Amino acid sequence: MAFILDSKIQEGFNAGAVAADIDYGPYSGDQWARMFRILHTSDQENDQGVVRGYEDELEVSHIGTTVYVDEGAGLCNGHFMVGVGTPIWSVAVTPPTAGHTRCDYVVMLENNTAGVYAPGAATMQTPNSADYGGVANQVPEFACRLAIIKGAEDAACPPAIFSQTTALFMIPLAKIEWDVAQAIDTLTDMRHYIHEYDVDILVPAVNGYNSSDDTWLGSGFWLSFLMPDAKDCNLYGHWRVPPEYVRGLTIDTVVTSNDTGNLWARLQTKYGALGENTATHNADIVAAAVAVPLANVWQEILQTTPADVNIGDYFSWLYTRYGSNVNDTIDADHYPIGWRVQYTAAIPWD
Repeated sequence: MAFILDSKIQEGFNAGAVAADIDYGPYSGDQWARMFRILHTSDQENDQGVVRGYEDELEVSHIGTTVYVDEGAGLCNGHFMVGVGTPIWSVAVTPPTAGHTRCDYVVMLENNTAGVYAPGAATMQTPNSADYGGVANQVPEFACRLAIIKGAEDAACPPAIFSQTTALFMIPLAKIEWDVAQAIDTLTDMRHYIHEYDVDILVPAVNGYNSSDDTWLGSGFWLSFLMPDAKDCNLYGHWRVPPEYVRGLTIDTVVTSNDTGNLWARLQTKYGALGENTATHNADIVAAAVAVPLANVWQEILQTTPADVNIGDYFSWLYTRYGSNVNDTIDADHYPIGWRVQYTAAIPWD
């Protein structure tokens, strides 16, 4: 893998000494890094990582004890790095001693010092290539490179040398956990993306049905769906996971009622990718009592947090109020409107 742009090349843009705060170039590497942090991260320090949608997004994998990182780009301590070319980046990692475990990190590592960073093969491994000065297990001065930093045997994560200082800044891409048989037990994706942001939306229901009376639900309070008192009623909704989705998903059913007490209700959440069964995955909440402490106020109930969510998954929701059940003590009509959906997203490169 060739690193075609990093902090070392950014230094090459500087044709001479430049004051710290002037508004025209040429700029030093530190000034480029400061601009990148301001433009592309929310807190200028820790909200950094991979460029979403560019090539293979620095995805990490392994075959046996050899670890691979695919093409991509990232921002580490404000310093921009692009890795391209074949073969992909790889390191044959030395496993722990038999009978012991270990936790390693695959990182983007910014060495922001005037000296080569070489802590030793026991704590860091890199390839022996021109990108690393032709010597294995080191990162050149003022350079951003990929590296594997290794923990102590039988110690917890993160590895002790994991650092986010001005001189040595690391952004994790993956966590590697070794078992006592000197094999990689699990490889966990740890990538975060630049331009991440929180999404918080309301997905309105599309229809509803009164199964007690065998009729469709009518409109209720402010055009929400009316579930009559003492009736068993269903509410339906659908949603597709958008291309900017990154991680995490929390779903709440949004309702209001004309009286206080307990609802007896459940939420069925089914989802799957295009071409999969519509119920490949589920994140159902079984029927239970749901307290309604105040009348005529919006309330979020039956929260669910689905796992194994992927871009393009189709979600279907079925919210049921069992108004005829003895455990439903709200002697009044009930008005659901849809689902509050929250997740982390990132702006795609393309």
